[in-house]
Amino acid sequence: MKRKPKTTSINCPLCQNNDYRKFLTKFEMNLVKCRKCSLIYANPRIHESELLRRYTSSFFFDEYLPAFKATSKQYDLMIIRSHFFLFLQLITKYYTPGKRLLDVGCGAGFFLKAAEEIGWEAEGVEISPIASDYARNIVKVKVLEGKLEDLYLPAEKFDLVVLIETVEHLMNPLETLKEINRILKKQGTLIICTPDHKSLSRLFLGMNWAVLSPEEHFSVFTQKALFRILQKAEFCVLGIRNLLQFNPEYTHDKKRSGYFLFRSLHKRLKELKMMEKTTLFEYADIMNIEDKSQSETNNIYPEPGPLRKTKRLIHKWSKTCLRGDTLVAIAKKR
Repeated sequence: MKRKPKTTSINCPLCQNNDYRKFLTKFEMNLVKCRKCSLIYANPRIHESELLRRYTSSFFFDEYLPAFKATSKQYDLMIIRSHFFLFLQLITKYYTPGKRLLDVGCGAGFFLKAAEEIGWEAEGVEISPIASDYARNIVKVKVLEGKLEDLYLPAEKFDLVVLIETVEHLMNPLETLKEINRILKKQGTLIICTPDHKSLSRLFLGMNWAVLSPEEHFSVFTQKALFRILQKAEFCVLGIRNLLQFNPEYTHDKKRSGYFLFRSLHKRLKELKMMEKTTLFEYADIMNIEDKSQSETNNIYPEPGPLRKTKRLIHKWSKTCLRGDTLVAIAKKR
């Protein structure tokens, strides 16, 4: 018989409001939607003392490492580079010799290793002792074990902080973001990627979409909610984009019709030349978020021609119904 975890009721992690409606019940736990700010979050959620029970050795070695085609003794850095391609390209823009990077929720330390290879002085934070041990002894990177807020790192130590598929796992995302703000240098950069609640995957897979998992994903963000929480943590948000990538296999039930429909649609979409062009457009757009933000602030962004305007309108319209699985946000410490 499966042991039922201890739970505790909470207010909204973003606005502290206690007025919500139930969004869904899954695995005998609730996701609710705040009536004030619309954040979707687990409530009641598992007690903090239960958190490490989720990160077992069987999960790490049988699920996490195979996703990177890694084993208990080795990993392939080429595969790691491919997996984190966009984010490695992005952090290269911010690199100059001597700059320091922190990866919060670094897992096995794969991204840290790839970042070190392009020159960053990189270290990570990870709550799982199993993952931390692997990162230090197999991947050979610097990792601090524990919650970021409990480590009391020096103020203004880092030039860049990344949270790659981490913010949705945080019990107190606003407090963690405030702590990141404190340890970033002035004008330091924060990069986040997290699942997009408004993605096409959720529409097809419904409650079986694996992102909707109240025992491990304590918050599920929309673009608007992610913008609000970054602002509340006193960041200047340069831009948030939806990345046109889908994973039909990320579901808790592959017997439902929605899964087969979405898998078939995904196969057809991948064959379209338009999808390839749109994906490249979005990668370039993410790479240029800061440049565009500065140009718009200084009113020097050139007026686009009719053809470019038309392309932007078509892209904007398509993104209202063809949203990928992932949000990418770039913000600066004020």
